[in-house]
Amino acid sequence: MPTDVVPVNLRRSWALACLTAVVGIAFSIELTAIHVRVHQDPNARSFCTLSEHVSCDRVAQSGYAVLANVPLSVWGAFAYGVLLVFALWGWYSRKAYVVAPFVLIAGGCAASSLVLAYISGAILRNVCLLCIGSWVVDWVLFFVGWQMARRIGPAELRRQMQQVWYSRRTQVLVTTGLMLGGVVAVRWATPEAWGKGRVPRGAPGAKLTANSARLSPSKLLASGVDDAGHPYIGSANPRLTISEFADYQCPHCASAHVEMRELVAKNPGTIRIVHRHFPLDHQCNALVQHPFHTRACAYAKLAACAALMGKFWDANDYLFDHGRDEAAITTDSLAQAVHLDAASLQQCVTKAGSDIVKQDVEEGLQLKIAGTPSFVVDGTVYKGQLPEDMVAKYE
Repeated sequence: MPTDVVPVNLRRSWALACLTAVVGIAFSIELTAIHVRVHQDPNARSFCTLSEHVSCDRVAQSGYAVLANVPLSVWGAFAYGVLLVFALWGWYSRKAYVVAPFVLIAGGCAASSLVLAYISGAILRNVCLLCIGSWVVDWVLFFVGWQMARRIGPAELRRQMQQVWYSRRTQVLVTTGLMLGGVVAVRWATPEAWGKGRVPRGAPGAKLTANSARLSPSKLLASGVDDAGHPYIGSANPRLTISEFADYQCPHCASAHVEMRELVAKNPGTIRIVHRHFPLDHQCNALVQHPFHTRACAYAKLAACAALMGKFWDANDYLFDHGRDEAAITTDSLAQAVHLDAASLQQCVTKAGSDIVKQDVEEGLQLKIAGTPSFVVDGTVYKGQLPEDMVAKYE
């Protein structure tokens, strides 16, 4: 028998590991599909959403569902895929040294499941049934790997690992490099569309800062109120007017917010952006049938009142920067950030703010707007983004 072959028969264990890894991949694929749906369709409702506190959808909407702008379910699918490769390798080759990396990776998955379980229960106070299924998969894989390591014996496993390092160092380094390359590939190949705000033309999560071209509008760009009473930024006599229907908890809107600001900053004499509120929140939008962006209505009312008090664009920037934070934006926190009187702001929200948001939502529904961001130019609705050739004519 070759010295690096497992001294015991582990084929059944490897077969169980293969089957379990496939189940993990299936869970990850379904979780990714749910993640995409709930971020694209406010009325999406998955089969594992049973109540307010038993909901895969609400967990997917959380910022904790994303790591490095990639859904955790995608990272899970990658990890299970790597474990499946090692399991098949071990099943066919019977090499002892395959067990060690398998146990290490499975152990990392099992440890991460404990962290995610804590976040789910203690912070989100929500149960995701598919997530629990994936955590069970993690621990089954770790248990199978641990049992194989015990059967081989730590002394034998250590001896063979040392042997393979000295005799097959190149293969070890190439395998490690391929796994790291896979991590990079997943990061760059996955669309950055589901985080706490993606900025395609800049760094992920970029905010409007005083050190960039996207300075405070009061210092760089003309702003005011149009004939209908809606806040605008850009040209006082525009050749192109873009009405932007947006939601302060929508990650795509955060991207559009930065892109529109860049657009009008480059064309301050020809383009005007008019902001309209269209929160995807069942509390003030009849389009939304289930809890979705549950703070969006409140944030829109705050912005509407900030507009009445002459601070709309400062409030708008702040709400887009922090609207997807776990901690809620309050009247006091917004007032302090944009230098408004908190009591006056609160007094406005209940009546005037509600009326403004209600009017915007009703007009959006009349235009058959079904998602955010949506842009309206001369009565035509463009979902997600404007045609490049339309904008190019005014640049």
